[in-house]
Amino acid sequence: MIALAVRPSLRLLAAGLAALCSLAAGEARAQQGSSALVVSVTSQGSGRPVMGARVSVVGTGIAATTDAAGRLRMVGVPVGVQTVEVRRLGYATRLKLVDLRSGESTPVAFDLEVVAIPVAAIRVDAKQRDWGAEYLERNGFDRRRRNGLGAFLTRADIERRRPHFLSDALRSVSGLRFQPNGMRGDAYVSMARTGSRPCPVQYFVDGQLIGPGFNIDEISAGDVEGLEVYRGASQVPPEFNRRTSACGVIAVWTRPQ
Repeated sequence: MIALAVRPSLRLLAAGLAALCSLAAGEARAQQGSSALVVSVTSQGSGRPVMGARVSVVGTGIAATTDAAGRLRMVGVPVGVQTVEVRRLGYATRLKLVDLRSGESTPVAFDLEVVAIPVAAIRVDAKQRDWGAEYLERNGFDRRRRNGLGAFLTRADIERRRPHFLSDALRSVSGLRFQPNGMRGDAYVSMARTGSRPCPVQYFVDGQLIGPGFNIDEISAGDVEGLEVYRGASQVPPEFNRRTSACGVIAVWTRPQ
């Protein structure tokens, strides 16, 4: 076998070409950059916010779910013309082309058309299936209640209280403080602390973390399947434990559609 020696000048040339390729790739990434996308989703006709809609940027793997106000914010979205898709059970899927620019927040609104969902004929046995109870159990509601921490209200508990606002259903839970917030007569809910200001709670809706400024009375009491209340960080289970959960957590589970 004959070994061929590579001259030093060729080695230097190859190294220089590799460095130039790496630099060009870095510059291309820097020029491409990223942007933010601010999405709002409403129901056509009524204009009501659509909570739980899945919004995705097609082909990027970026997706998120709208909050109780029908809104979400995505960051790190590649710039350029992107296809944004919105899906929600009971609504027609919508697609929009959005031109995103580096370093900018681009708003985009979706007005979803309500559609009927065809279902096959089913046989109903004497004992009707409780889909709401199964939904709560599937999401760990019963498991957390068996642990003995926190306060729990089911749909039956809420209906017995006949609340005008959802916050009214929580008035029997000790350790909470209610203050009028000046909106439609409903109340701002916080954790009571002796000798100090009210301690704001962290909200979750259907397992999704909700940002600051959320008003629990934006959700109708008739749309709720269950409530979980954890009064203080020592009660908060791992799935709801965030840096913003030190004062406690209120988890709202809406009725499955």
